[in-house]
Amino acid sequence: YEIIPDEAKNQFHYDLGKALLSACEGRDVGDTILVIASQINHGKESIQKNDELCISMAELNMAAGKRAIESCRHKTAYSYLDNALSLLPDDHWNSNYDLSLRVSFMMASAANSSS
Repeated sequence: YEIIPDEAKNQFHYDLGKALLSACEGRDVGDTILVIASQINHGKESIQKNDELCISMAELNMAAGKRAIESCRHKTAYSYLDNALSLLPDDHWNSNYDLSLRVSFMMASAANSSS
């Protein structure tokens, strides 16, 4: 890891997360979803130009947030859910209403439980 140039580390994390996601696709991965989302989130700037990919990664972060809530890790859940919202387009309440509502509801639940 030390031999990777600093400017390439975020891309390395993103690529690692995508490889893990591909390897686990279609399976219940339990807490591994947290590791996958975390790795991809390090390289978030790599996907912010692609709206469709942003929606997929927002859904991944929502799944990680849900898993964290189920494990009573509410601050961790809030962080993943906040990432999910940040990946949605500016007009997400119009273009992705259901996803926006689910993420916002889960964020409120995580915030309420962590205080």
